[in-house]
This record gives sequence, structure tokens and C-alpha cells, in this order.
Amino acid sequence: MIVNFSPPAKISTANIYLIFKDINSVMQTYLINDNDKIANNTFKNIPTGSNVRLVAYTLKEDKIYTYSSNMTIKENETLTLALKETNANDFKTLINN
Repeated sequence: MIVNFSPPAKISTANIYLIFKDINSVMQTYLINDNDKIANNTFKNIPTGSNVRLVAYTLKEDKIYTYSSNMTIKENETLTLALKETNANDFKTLINN
């Protein structure tokens, strides 16, 4: 699965997590955007049909931006996420849940 962010976001780095609900496990990767060369934004060897929660976050201009969604893994999927500005309390709730 490849994870991208909406182009207007101009994200330089982001943490991305897949939380597997049924096996109490987490996979993590991160996106690095170096002069529009995207790296490390791919999850590999994920079982198709897995029920997961996708969580992503980044800091930009001292503000927190997040994305969270429940989903089922599909083969060779590419996602483009739209991050939303999140206050510190909502971010803590997102991470703790």
C-alpha cells in the first residue's frame, strides 16, 4: 500500500501507522519529501483483507495535522490522504485510542 498526501499540503515528513485491530499489532512507516522526491511511504507484505486503522500525522509551521480512518486492506492500493489541523487535546485522544 502506498500512502501519499494531497499536493497542496506540501508535507516534508509524516509518520504513518497501520493498527491491526484483530491481532493487536502496529506497522509504522514515514513519508519523506525531499524536493518532491517521495520516499518511505509504502507498506509492504500486508495481508489483503486485514481490518486496520490508518493514522498519519505531521507538524507544519508549529501546527499538528492528522488523518485517521478505519479501512480494509486491498491489493496494490494507493491512498491520497487529506490532513486536517488538529489541536493538542484531540491529537492526544487520537494517539491514545
